[in-house]
Amino acid sequence: MISSPPTPRLATLQDVGRMRSLMRNAIEKMSEGIYTKDQTRAAAEYLCVPDCSLIEDGTSYVIEIEGTMVAVGAWSTRQKLYSGSEDQEFLTDRVIPGLDAAKLRAFFVEPAFAGQGFGRLLYHTCEDAAVQMGFTDLELLATLPGVQFYERLGFTAMGIVEIELLDGTLLPCKPMQKPLF
Repeated sequence: MISSPPTPRLATLQDVGRMRSLMRNAIEKMSEGIYTKDQTRAAAEYLCVPDCSLIEDGTSYVIEIEGTMVAVGAWSTRQKLYSGSEDQEFLTDRVIPGLDAAKLRAFFVEPAFAGQGFGRLLYHTCEDAAVQMGFTDLELLATLPGVQFYERLGFTAMGIVEIELLDGTLLPCKPMQKPLF
């Protein structure tokens, strides 16, 4: 048991390798029984890629416990909703606080640490930062294993879409939104 709650810190470029490993492990474990093996493999390969622009923007966070990375999460002022799709590569423009929704991105918790509040802690860190910048709404594209987590945080699913990953695999996901006020 952890004696005091850890504090999220800003991710650095030196964290990218460990972030990717955590993200891949989380999607592989959490997707069992939800996605096919091919969908899970493709999601691990193409979605679980830390977005260095979020690190450079200062909107990507990690939580570590005794040197072990246990959770990653980010938010963004860019239009891009997720990693791994060529059709989004041009979406680098900034969204406008008060007019557009900030984007929640790349939330993953190491499966051995799931259910201990680390995802929620990262979420509140990101939400607070978005509110401080003047955003009034958040949106994201949730993989199916994450939908219940986001619903517990107050997000509403807006249907279901299939995104095409770089190898042509179709991955069902749910666009979700949440007003911050």
